[in-house]
Amino acid sequence: MSKFENYMPSQLSGGMKKRAAVARALPWTLRFFFSMSLRGLDPIIAAGVDQLISNSTGVHMTIIVVTHELASAS
Repeated sequence: MSKFENYMPSQLSGGMKKRAAVARALPWTLRFFFSMSLRGLDPIIAAGVDQLISNSTGVHMTIIVVTHELASAS
């Protein structure tokens, strides 16, 4: 999006506005960003990945998970 850095928000598409909002919200200490990491996995493997992500959280660690799976979001 660097070629759009001088655009006003009204000049950006909806998707570009969302990407800019995520970029502004990301902390500089971000460690992990998972986007649809469970897509296409069978339920047993997906549960294992969820557990691995849950167990990976630390005191000064930020993990952002983007998912459509309600069970993973809880």
